[in-house]
This record gives sequence, structure tokens and C-alpha cells, in this order.
Amino acid sequence: MGVLLRLSELIVLITVLLLVYICPFSKVEESFNTQAIYDIVHHGRNLTAYDHHEFPGVVPRTFTGALLVAPWLSFFNYIFSLDGFAQQLAARAILAVLVWCGHVSVSRAVQRRLGRNAALAFNLISAVQFHLPFYMSRTLPNTFALICSNFALAAAIDNRWREFTAIIALAVPLFRAELVVFAGPLFLLALFTRRLNVTTMLGVGLPTGLLTIAFSTVIDSWFWGRWLWPEGEVLWFNTVLNKSSEWGVMPPGWYFLSVLPRSLNVAFQCLTLSFALLDLLLLDDSPILVCGLAFLGLYSALPHKELRFVIYVLPLLNVAAGIGLADFWDCPRARGALFSWLGRLIVIGALLGGLCCAMIFSRAAMLNYPGGEAMRWLHQHAQTPNATLHACNLAAQSGVTRFLEHDLSLHLSKVESWTDQIRPEQFEWLIAEAHDVALYQQHHTIVDTIKGFSRMRLQKAFPPLVFETVPQLYIMQRISQ
Repeated sequence: MGVLLRLSELIVLITVLLLVYICPFSKVEESFNTQAIYDIVHHGRNLTAYDHHEFPGVVPRTFTGALLVAPWLSFFNYIFSLDGFAQQLAARAILAVLVWCGHVSVSRAVQRRLGRNAALAFNLISAVQFHLPFYMSRTLPNTFALICSNFALAAAIDNRWREFTAIIALAVPLFRAELVVFAGPLFLLALFTRRLNVTTMLGVGLPTGLLTIAFSTVIDSWFWGRWLWPEGEVLWFNTVLNKSSEWGVMPPGWYFLSVLPRSLNVAFQCLTLSFALLDLLLLDDSPILVCGLAFLGLYSALPHKELRFVIYVLPLLNVAAGIGLADFWDCPRARGALFSWLGRLIVIGALLGGLCCAMIFSRAAMLNYPGGEAMRWLHQHAQTPNATLHACNLAAQSGVTRFLEHDLSLHLSKVESWTDQIRPEQFEWLIAEAHDVALYQQHHTIVDTIKGFSRMRLQKAFPPLVFETVPQLYIMQRISQ
């Protein structure tokens, strides 16, 4: 069983790395850390060349996450002389391994506390999902926070509450302040069950938090060129000013009615079955699962909602689903051979169903990065020395990065509006959206069309599920005079 458990942990890593390979590009939410990793590796102390000076984003972010990945990428780049595309894959793979180490810590804690079958089921459920493995390699602030939340969850399962406090006090001011909402119910649980007291919590949490704020302020002020504490500004922007709602508002029950069923796939059904068995909701009389659901409930109060904001709760819910699967697998033969085999069929069916859902989501994700595909096309067809390229806003949001520019002889521009000094006719190549094509056809011609994911539909013929794509970007070349 020990070998099987280690193998199941390895399967999770293989799944994450496979998603890195088949979905190699990034979205705009990942751009800051992606560009920061590139800049640290290639520009070092030459801060004037860093991307964030030209594109600072809505709020400043910490460079700490990038500093965790960049030294490893520099090492592999020195050994293997990677091209830009391979460097981007390597950066995401390094982050994936860091998050996976946190996942393994949860797996080992579940093994110690709940048994090997529960840990094995936890790993298999995580492997056959899509969203959790997908986000484990994404250079989001939430993903760096997921490293910490996984280690904190493992500490909570193991009743190591001092360690839990220290990890949360480090992660909150460094990566994502919302982890306070994730940790709050767990702190109340520990205090209520007398496994943690206020003196210990404050004695560990306050010094760790203050030191972390000081560290972030010193490091990030150097990179940004002004005194700041990035996560403090993010917290002010999102909560006090409540400007995050400008990026969309979702209904209060969206996390429960949409995010959980999609994220947990068929494991969500196992979780609901676990609700029917009250003993499966309690970890030594500590309702840790209820704390996870409380986090979702509290976070639902914020109008702007995204799956990545609550990614930390998915491993916790997978633990509960794993307990349910292990219970079905271990259905005692004393109840009869039929019950025993039925329980195991439920487990196998749940895992296969989850795998099918994950494959569907993966296929849709592969078609969802037209900007990255446009850059891939240019790598193959547009190696013109000293030529210029302008990428439109949609392209910049769906895959265009400095890593992908690295091997091109093109000089990339991502300006969002034209001026008297910067005009489209100045560029040899354009990546344009449909509504701009007519404006550019006086001096550019379309050489290729990049399609992107539109929707899924069922049909009676084979294959029964069709992934429809529509033209989203147009690659245009300047007409020779």
C-alpha cells in the first residue's frame, strides 16, 4: 500500500505536468509573475528593462513568488540552454512541483490521520479533476498562496496548530490576504476545541506576520522603485475601495452552484454522499470540512467572484471526498459480496467519470489561448530580422509573453491605443482583432486566422461532443510598397 500511495502522489504530478504541456500558454491574470520571472532571469538587476514599469497592472504585486521560481529556471537554462518557449514551460513546471510538494504534505497527513485508503483516494480524486491540477502550474498569486495553504491544511489535519499559525501569518501578507477568510474558521475550530489558545496564536502569528510585511516591503519596494507593501495595496483596492466588482459581479450562491460542481467533477457527488454519513464529515470530532464550506460562504459575500479566489478549499473538499471513496471501497464483506462489489464499482465509476470530465475541460482549455497560438505561428513563419510586431489587447490577454518573444527577431509592442507617434502602419506584423481588421487593410493584408474556443455542443454523429471554434485573431503583414 505504501508503494501505491507514493505512486498515486506521482500520478498527481504527472497530471499537472501533462496540463503544462498541452496548455502551455498563459492568460492576463498570470502575466505579472510570468513577466517577472522572465525579467529576473534575463535582466537581473537592470530594473529599467523590467516589464512591470511599462505594464504595472491595476495593483502592484509581490516579486516573492517570481523569486522562488527564477533561480531554478536560471539553473536549468544554464545547463540546457532552453529557448523561450521551453523556458516558459520550465517555469510553470517548477511552480507545479512546488505546489505538488504542498499537496504531498496533505496526502501524508491524511495517511497518518485517516488511513492509507483515504490518502490514496484523495490523490486519485485530485488527479482526475481538471481545475485543481490546471491551476497548480499557473503563475497566479493564488497559486503561490496555494503552496502555503496546502502546508497549512496538512498542519491542521495533523493538529500542528503552531505551525498552521506560522504558515498562515506568512502567506496572508505575502501572497493573498483572503487566506484570512480561509484560516479564520479553522482558527475558531482550534480555539473552541482547545488545541490552540489565543496567547500561542498571537505569540506566533503577530511576529511572523510583521516580519513578513517588513520582508515584502523591503524586497518589493526595490523592484517597484517606491515604498510599498503590495498585498496591503491589493487589500485596500479590493475591500476598502471595493473596486474588484468592476471586473464583474456574480450572484451570492455562485461558488456553491457553479464552482464546486465544475471543480470537483464527479468527486462532488461523492462529497454529497459523504454528507449522508455524518461520521465521514468529522476528523476526530473536528469538522474541518465545515470550516471549508464556511470559507466559501464568507467569501460569497464579495460581489466579484472567480474560481481562483477559492482554489485553496478544493484540496480540503477532496480530503472529504476521499474519505467517502475509501468508505465505499472498504465496504465490509459482512454486509454481503453484493454490497462489497457495489461499493467498489461506485469508486471506479466516480474516478472514470471524473477523468472523462477532466478530458473535456482540457480539450476546451487547449483551444482557449489564441494569443499564444498566434505567437507560435509567428515563430514558424515570421523570422524577419529587425521587423516589428504589435499584439492587440486580446492577444496580450491570451498568451503573448516575453518568453515567447525571446527567440523572435521581431520587436514586440503591446500599446493599447494608437498615438501620433505610434501608428499601425509602422509595424511589419499585426495581431489584430476582428473589429480592427478593416482599419488596417489599407496597409496590411491578412496572412492567417487564429481560431479560439467558442462552445461545446452535442450531436448524433461521432464524436458526440463537438468543440466549436470561431476566428478570434488575425495575423496581418504590411503590404510592400
